[in-house]
Amino acid sequence: RGQDDTCFFSLLEKKAVTTSKMPLITIADLYPYFAALMSTDTGIGGTYKRYLAIKAALDRLKPDDEMGQNLIKTIGLISILEQKSEAAATAELLIFALEGALQRTQTTVGATLKALVAKKMLLYRKHSKEYRIWEGSDVDFVSMIRSEAAEIEATGQYLAVIKKMRAPYGFPY
Repeated sequence: RGQDDTCFFSLLEKKAVTTSKMPLITIADLYPYFAALMSTDTGIGGTYKRYLAIKAALDRLKPDDEMGQNLIKTIGLISILEQKSEAAATAELLIFALEGALQRTQTTVGATLKALVAKKMLLYRKHSKEYRIWEGSDVDFVSMIRSEAAEIEATGQYLAVIKKMRAPYGFPY
């Protein structure tokens, strides 16, 4: 890749050619300019781990899913910037960041967010009302706990569950 591929002015040129109005540059548009840097930032507190999560999520998306691609890139960059600022990838911020630039409605952005959460590509944190790129396993611990609790309630075998949870070795007392 030459310097021209990562030059900010080449981004402006590309945007100007594809639109008749003054181009809006989104957070997602900035992703390619930071991706190479993030991929080499492997030190303590570096962005490499988040870069891998962003890349893995993008690789799972269909290439023609423009809204999904933009949401993943935007959420990924916001999560990196959040370390230094107060910005969190809330639905309101994402709608603001993408709605005008992509000429999409609030409903479209919301529906895509829900679909990405359902596909386990994004994680929605209810307590902070923010979206994060899914990192880690696909194990849904909350569902497992609810299922186990429902089984205990249905069978009434509380003692059997307590025995199962007991430490595998004896205590001296």
